[in-house]
Amino acid sequence: MDPELKTMLTETVTHQAYLGQDGYGKPQYSSGVTVPARVAYRTTTLVNAQGQERTSTTVIYLDGDIALTLRDKITLADGSAPAIQNIYSPTDPTQPGVPHHHEVSL
Repeated sequence: MDPELKTMLTETVTHQAYLGQDGYGKPQYSSGVTVPARVAYRTTTLVNAQGQERTSTTVIYLDGDIALTLRDKITLADGSAPAIQNIYSPTDPTQPGVPHHHEVSL
């Protein structure tokens, strides 16, 4: 993890990777892993992966080493788990093709 990024990630969230669906169509997730994060509450309008306009009220910054998809589940410190709307992963300038961090819009 980038040392400068590490100093910014002063909060934690729980990440659960999406595994699939059970026989009834209910999503199944991996065990929760607590990861360092930066949580910013701000309202923005975005277009999600399906091309729909949505409102995001929270942006979470995570280290780029975490494998993350739109179907994963992130639980905030207050116990809420809003759906992931968008993930922006800029690449590390010193390592082309490797994400530096993730900006997750909830």
